[in-house]
Parts: sequence; C-alpha cells; structure tokens
Amino acid sequence: MNPLLSIQDLCIAAQAKPLVDHVSLEIAPGETLALVGESGSGKSLSALSVMGLLPSNLQRSSGRIKLSLPEQQMTLTALKEKEWTGIRGRHIGMIFQEPMSAFSQVKTVGDQVGESLVRHKGLSRAAARARAADLLDELDVPNARDVVRRYPFEFSGGMLQRAMIARCIACEPALILADEPTTALDVTVQAQVLRLLKRVQENAGSAMLFITHDLAVAQQVADRVAVMQHGKVIEQGPARSVLRTPHHSYTKDLLRALPRLDIPEPSAPHSAPILKLRNLSLSYGGTQPLFGRPKPAKIVLSDVYMEMARGEIVGLVGESGSGKTTLARAILGLARAQRGQAMFYPSTAEPFDTLRLTATEQFCFWRKAQMVFQNPYASLNPWLSVEQTLTEPLINHGISTGAEAVETARQTLEQCGLDAGALPRFPHSFSGGQRQRIAIARALVTQPELVICDEPMSALDVSTQARIIELLKALRRDMGLSFLLITHDLAVASQLCDRIVVMQRGQIVEQGPTNQVFGTPQSTYTQELLAAVPRIEPESVAV
Repeated sequence: MNPLLSIQDLCIAAQAKPLVDHVSLEIAPGETLALVGESGSGKSLSALSVMGLLPSNLQRSSGRIKLSLPEQQMTLTALKEKEWTGIRGRHIGMIFQEPMSAFSQVKTVGDQVGESLVRHKGLSRAAARARAADLLDELDVPNARDVVRRYPFEFSGGMLQRAMIARCIACEPALILADEPTTALDVTVQAQVLRLLKRVQENAGSAMLFITHDLAVAQQVADRVAVMQHGKVIEQGPARSVLRTPHHSYTKDLLRALPRLDIPEPSAPHSAPILKLRNLSLSYGGTQPLFGRPKPAKIVLSDVYMEMARGEIVGLVGESGSGKTTLARAILGLARAQRGQAMFYPSTAEPFDTLRLTATEQFCFWRKAQMVFQNPYASLNPWLSVEQTLTEPLINHGISTGAEAVETARQTLEQCGLDAGALPRFPHSFSGGQRQRIAIARALVTQPELVICDEPMSALDVSTQARIIELLKALRRDMGLSFLLITHDLAVASQLCDRIVVMQRGQIVEQGPTNQVFGTPQSTYTQELLAAVPRIEPESVAV
C-alpha cells in the first residue's frame, strides 16, 4: 500500500542550528504513527512542516513532503500559501498542543468548530453550528447545544481541548496531526477521545500522526512508533516491538522513566496543619435580567472539606470541569467563594482565613503561597525575559535586588532543569515543557511554604516528569514545603503524593492516604478513574 503521507529527508534549522535533522517518515491510510521523544526533540516542528505552518524564523533547508490522496497527489513542500486554504481543515486537520492559543477569543466556539464545514462543505452557519454541537456531544461536553454559543475564555483547559479535537475532525480529513491531543484531559475523557479518533479513522480511512510524551498512550493508540532525539529519528517500528523490545538506549531510558500506577507504602503521618478548608462553596451567575426568566446560579464548589499538613503532598484528582482549579483559585483569593473558610497556618504567624483578606494582606499571603498554572503559554509574560520573570517577585516582595536576585533566579532555574543560559531569553524561544519548568521556578523563587501546582507536568515528557517528581520530593524533604498537586495523571499522583483527594462535580467524593485510595477505592467514580489509566505491561519495560 502506498503511503498517504511521505516525509523524506526533512531538515529544519534556525540560524544554521539544526532542529530537525534528516527526518524520514511514512504513514499509510488508516494507520497511526506515534512520534515520541523529549520536549524540544523536533516532534512538533515536523508536524508543523506537514501543515505548512513553520514559524517564519525557521528555514526548511531540505526535504520533501508528499500527500497522496485517492484523487490526487500533492507535494506539500512546493505549495504556495494561497494553495493551502483548500487543504488545511479539509484534507489535513491538526490538533494543536495548546488550544487556548489556537482559538480566537472573539468568536464563539461553535463558529470556530464549524468554520471548516462552512468553507469546505458549503454548510450554512446554522447547520455547521448544529454539527459542531453534535461533535462536542460525542466528546462528552455537557450541554453541547449551549456550549457552542460560548467563547473560549469560558472553557476549562480540558473542555477547550475537546473543542479543538472537534474542530480538527469536523471534515473527516484524510490526515490528522495530533500534537499532544490528550495532554489536558483526565483519564476517562482521554479514553473517550482516543476511541473517537479511532472511530473517525475507521470511518474516513484517515491516517494519524500522534505526537505524545506518554508512552502508555502511544502503545494504546499507535500501529507504529518513531522515537526522536535531538531532531533525529533514532528508532522506529511496530509499536509492540519498539515499546517491548527497544534497541536504542534512549528509548530504554524513556521507558524506565515512565511513571507507573503503583500502590505506595503508607507514609508517615503529618501532624501540624498548613491548610484547612471548611464548608467552602462557590457559584457563578444567579442574576435577574430586566426581561425574561432569572438565570440560576451555577454551583462550582459545594461544601468542600479538606485538610493539608505541613510538609505533605496532596494530590487533587478528578475530571476536567470538576472544580479542581476553581478550588485552588479560591484558596489563593483569585476566585471569590461565597461561603466557608480556608484557614492558612504560616510557620511564623497566627493562622488566618485566606477568603477574608484585604488587598495588602493578600499580597503578603502570596509570598507564602504560590501557584504553578496549567498553561505556561498564557502564564508567562512574553515581554519579560526569564531573568525578569524570576527576579520580579523577589523585587516586588522586597526579598532581594540586583545581583543577589539574579543569583537566586539562576539557582532556582538550575533546580528545575534549565541552565543559566536561559536567563536572557524570552518565553517564545522555549518549548512547552521548558516553559513549564520556568513557571515552576517562578513559583519557587520566593521560597513559599505552600505551592499549588495546577497540572505542572502535563506538558512534560516522561524523563523531565521524573526529574520534576524528584525535585518536588527533594524540596519537600529539604525545605519542608507543602504541595497541593492538581493532576489528571494518577500514575504521577501515586509516585508523589502522601494523600489523594478525589473531586467530582464540585464535591469531594473520596479522600485518604494514597495507598488506601488507590489500593482499595470506596467510590465508584474513583474506581472508574483507576480503570481508565493506560498502562504498559510489566514485561514491556524490562529493558
């Protein structure tokens, strides 16, 4: 069978520095090729080349990319920009790694999901919006008929990722480029998305280039696997062969670093509290318009009770939209809870309720409690260098200035796996995983007592995940830091957390020591989450 996509000897460089080095790949109709490797290895650049979307500061120095459709063959690398308008969305669809950056904030989600249907299928705007609602409903988006009239900034990260997938598959393209399509999704929705993508492939005969750092997902979804390192494809073959009997040492290292959902030994109990939540509730809306019916309030958090001990790492897990991030924002005063308490117990002062602070008190509190946000593309100021990003909180809180602040920034950055050479650079010059490490360093630079991490490892490859896990453990051990870890990766939670709190629809349905919650879960919902975790069989990593 002739390949649908053929990449031959592709080379991409930036200022004579090779970023993609003589890459050759083929994908047959209906086949899924998983492209795996560390952040910065060239995976996304290879996919952007296929889509004709390389950044203007990068040059394709050599190589040819061909797309072979039943009705015609195209050399994509020879197309002019105006010729791409009939191909993107119709023959090639792409699921971008960061959906918030890929959606316009001034158009409704329904209009953007249905845009390719209007352009390529000739549907009316109303018909395209109806089809968009159907696609979102298939992706388990609640109230899809209403959601299509909302804007991207009203969506959670996971919900917006599902909308991105719906936009990609709307015209059932011959080739799907999926750049980390399940990164922001919890395990149950991830399983649904993978099944939907597989169904689209079967119905349309689509091929898929699936970029992922999750080797367990690669095994679950791919027919073949290609491993990239430093811009080169170092190993490729059938998924079962590459992931069970890898030949290259780098592939073996990736498999060794893969976090596994193990039942940990019981951890030593922690006594002194650092955070206590009581009856915390938050809702949005509930307004009475001038005309028409009143709009009922949307309950996001309902009577949340939770405790954290000093030096403890607590994992907060649950599906996208369950209220995890809203709970974190409420604790920090970034979202206003209508009822309840969030008592914080600092080491050198009397405890206080974080929900009832003045602006000045809240600013002082933020030195002691920091947050690593889910989206490093949006949370880092593109106009500030890394040095400015890390020294700004030191200066604002009066901790240090000048050379001392720069030295503190350098040391913190190195703790997070980046060298001092990154200090003068700006966020746009880093990969997604590298940006997240910078965001983690920014949270740690003030030496807080409590760090709330909102999916801090969702954009990181497995080897970097392993280093960050060890870093957080070391920080807890050496500095007595406490971490509230919001994550959909239950394997990471099992490796890192002392206790687990499970949220569903704004309520806590189960909490307890990690070995208890993961070993003998009492809630049906927790059992469903654990059952949906993709796994690599033990013998496949005996390398």
